[in-house]
Amino acid sequence: MNTSSWSIKKKMGSTMTVVISVMVLMGAMIGLSFFKFNSGVSRLEKGVDEMNAVKDLQLQVSNIWQYLTDASLVQDGEGLKEAKKSWKKLIKILPF
Repeated sequence: MNTSSWSIKKKMGSTMTVVISVMVLMGAMIGLSFFKFNSGVSRLEKGVDEMNAVKDLQLQVSNIWQYLTDASLVQDGEGLKEAKKSWKKLIKILPF
């Protein structure tokens, strides 16, 4: 295609069409990147929530262990009450 015979108006029009097309494509690519980024952030947030739940589970198991150990050493019913509270918290955290 010989563009040397085109008028200035036609050359500028075609150039603007190409520039606008490139800008639209770049905008779509940026939008897709943001979508992927947001998707990754939501997966990360879910992972953080799951990690916090695991830490809470570990804490409740440790508490139960500690309260039962204390109750068996001092022969006190208070440790069993505390262990039962931790058990109820542990059951609430479990996903089933």
